[in-house]
Amino acid sequence: VRVTSPRHRLVEHRQQLAQLARELPKLRGKSANAMAPVASLSVPSEVDAYSVQRKQNAEKAVVNLDESSESWRANLRGDSDWLCQPRPDMWWTGPKPLPGAPGMCKDGTITSLPHPDLSNFTRESVLEYFDNTWLLTEVLFSGLKGEEPFYRPPYHSLRHPLIFYYCHPVALYVNKLRVAGVLTAPVNSYFETIFETGVDEMSWDDLSKNEMSWPSLREAHAYRKEVYQLVKDVILNHPCLDKRPVTWNDPAWALFMGFEHERIHLETSSVLYRELPLRLVGRPVQWPAYGVAPGGGAFPEQIMPKNPMVTVPAGDVTLGKPRDWPSYGWDNEYGRREFHVREFASSQNLISNAEFYQFVQSGGYADASLWSKGGWAWRCFRNVKWPTFWVSTGPAGLHQYKLRLIFEEVPLDPSLPAIVNHHEAKAYCNWRSKMEHLNGTSAYRLLTEPEHNRLRGHRSVLTEVEQDDVMRFSGRRMQDIANLNMAFGSETPVDKFPLNKQGFRDVFGNAWQWCEDFFAALPGFKCHTHYDDFSTPCFDGQHNIIMGGSFISTGDEASEFARFHFRPHFFQHAGFRLTRGTGPKSTSCMDSPPPHVAGWDPSTKSHAESNRYESKEYLGQHMQLHYDPDHAFDGPVGDFLKRHGMGALQQAYGYPQRQAELLTRLAQDNGLPCLKALDIGCSVGGASFKLAETFQSVVGVDLSSNFIQTAQSLQAGEQITYYQKREGDCGREHSVQMELPVEILDRVEFKQMDACCLSPDFVEFDAVLMSNVLDRLPSPKSALGRMGGAKGILKVGGLLMIASPYSWSSQFTPPELWLGGREDQSGKELDSMDGLRNAIGDDFELISESEQPWIVRDHDRKFQMILSHTTVWRRVA
Repeated sequence: VRVTSPRHRLVEHRQQLAQLARELPKLRGKSANAMAPVASLSVPSEVDAYSVQRKQNAEKAVVNLDESSESWRANLRGDSDWLCQPRPDMWWTGPKPLPGAPGMCKDGTITSLPHPDLSNFTRESVLEYFDNTWLLTEVLFSGLKGEEPFYRPPYHSLRHPLIFYYCHPVALYVNKLRVAGVLTAPVNSYFETIFETGVDEMSWDDLSKNEMSWPSLREAHAYRKEVYQLVKDVILNHPCLDKRPVTWNDPAWALFMGFEHERIHLETSSVLYRELPLRLVGRPVQWPAYGVAPGGGAFPEQIMPKNPMVTVPAGDVTLGKPRDWPSYGWDNEYGRREFHVREFASSQNLISNAEFYQFVQSGGYADASLWSKGGWAWRCFRNVKWPTFWVSTGPAGLHQYKLRLIFEEVPLDPSLPAIVNHHEAKAYCNWRSKMEHLNGTSAYRLLTEPEHNRLRGHRSVLTEVEQDDVMRFSGRRMQDIANLNMAFGSETPVDKFPLNKQGFRDVFGNAWQWCEDFFAALPGFKCHTHYDDFSTPCFDGQHNIIMGGSFISTGDEASEFARFHFRPHFFQHAGFRLTRGTGPKSTSCMDSPPPHVAGWDPSTKSHAESNRYESKEYLGQHMQLHYDPDHAFDGPVGDFLKRHGMGALQQAYGYPQRQAELLTRLAQDNGLPCLKALDIGCSVGGASFKLAETFQSVVGVDLSSNFIQTAQSLQAGEQITYYQKREGDCGREHSVQMELPVEILDRVEFKQMDACCLSPDFVEFDAVLMSNVLDRLPSPKSALGRMGGAKGILKVGGLLMIASPYSWSSQFTPPELWLGGREDQSGKELDSMDGLRNAIGDDFELISESEQPWIVRDHDRKFQMILSHTTVWRRVA
């Protein structure tokens, strides 16, 4: 019998919508070019200010358009008088945008100061850079009209509302300065928890809503004001700035980390502005001049910039920032890797709106053959028919558009770079290849990171500070060089600036450039102890490199060493240029060193068994097998087998359910009400469903979309068929279907989520299960740190169960972040239990410790028996 419930019907409804999206063209007897929105919803008058594209996005996402019932509106306090334009003096929590303020120009607009030289600075110059950073943020946020844009979630519901980004950089200053030992106490521990961790959305179809209750703007404003004074005092008085130069291991590194982190969010927040309804934003008077004058005739009649392909000869490049380079850098920039780059050709300019317009007009968004599988799925889900920042001003077939900038709409200028995501850029490359009958390695594609380095037209490695323009020039002084460091307040024409020595424009600045490479570490990579999860969670084969910076990139982002990354569906101020190779492409991720996350393996080399035979571990296994059987079962597994004999195999059955039963029993024994439970690393949901037999609400999270989708299908009553290997390439199939009552199934919610980036509205759980995930995290301490504190996931008295075999591997976790199984700096061996105890901290006490067996089947004659060290901790403070 198929189980049905409100949640199951929702899953079915989404499946039906997806099917309808595929079938509509056939049902209507039209070609894919005439594909229509999945749902036709009435739009209230309040939404009229949205562009046509925004309406379709809202419809496609099945957003509730009855705005009066949207839960986020509960955050509105009716306190908007002080949020007018221009802002009153009390708005500015640090320096005011007056003549003489750092970065303020004679015309009353603001620009960015140069990136600091950490070998040559004064306290006053550091304060100027901090004041410039702080003021840039507050000028940007002065472009929001009233309370609503601070709390309104983005139309795609994949990011936090802007109130988070108003305080997130501020909280990071406090948290990182505390980690570095510069500060000894929090300013507001509640704020420093809820504003600590941002969102890296797992997928374009993650429709989970952020229904959190956020602090008021008055509270957020007061917090900013307090932290500004605190950081200013550190700059002027703390001895951490007495040392020259400031390097990676110095406490003052955390201070510059705060500056550069805030500048990252100046850029990412501005993209969210571009997605807000136009009525909620207005251009601040201090914003830099646009890079192109608004106006012009009808788009099709305007001139397309010439964009020839330019050949770059073969040559060598070296990636990586030297450790002694005297500017701040993020962990992924350091290391060293040399490449020999084959001859290739790339477009002289970034691809312009005029060029991309031809792709749109020719039906490129309706031709599935041009898109990757993931790209086409995204396009259909969002019902995208043109770039997201183009605003349709007439019937779709007429292709009449305006361009959405950060604060306003202007006529679509053909000479500006096309701002698109990775999926769209790749589809355009395929379309151009099809038009020109190019195949194989001669077909168009995106740049690679090594190729971007070849475009630069100078030495492969910088040797002097004077060679990095962002360390020499403010944005205003860059206006004749590049659209970088906030020289302008928008993109500029792709043919505006002179050609560099290699014959290219906008190698740096104007718009980021999507690359073919996945984000990966360079040899010699180390994560920084102050921010150990900045890069590593994204070494997963799901984030593409972007290079070169945009008009709003400042500081380290505008440096020649910058390496940033986003998922392919993500929108940034990013475009691309065409590239055509003369052989197989070489990317910076190929054969990259660990860590690698989520099972990603970028190796191109054969994993031959002969290599395995040369390892000391494999030699040891065979020495023990042949000559020393008495030591075959040394350690906990042997002790377990000696106590239980063959009964140990029976005890290994049903491991997920047994773990859930143990946690439930301990929760009941400790008098917990068993209302809310969280299953981190839930896999396909076995423990989550078992917890739901007792707990009233269970959330299961896992990084794997395949696991989550399977769990949701089981929850919806579907029969799941899985493959079981027999031997070699032969196997058999089995089927599973849930038989739990509907009321139990309805208690569970499954979400794709990173354990190191859990939602800030995960609070007040009675119990948390973290089974066999700890040693697969890029930053175990980061995940454990969310359990306690002012906004901790567990309530006081709640239970945390951690089960792990401690199979530490550099493939998943940088060795310096292992909780055990390694030596410390003095050569002492670290035990994982001791490391776990230290990572959890004094807020928790151990109440249970056991060894729990489980079995993984390889094939009919090979099984792995694993013993997870299982500890249960009660939160006491």
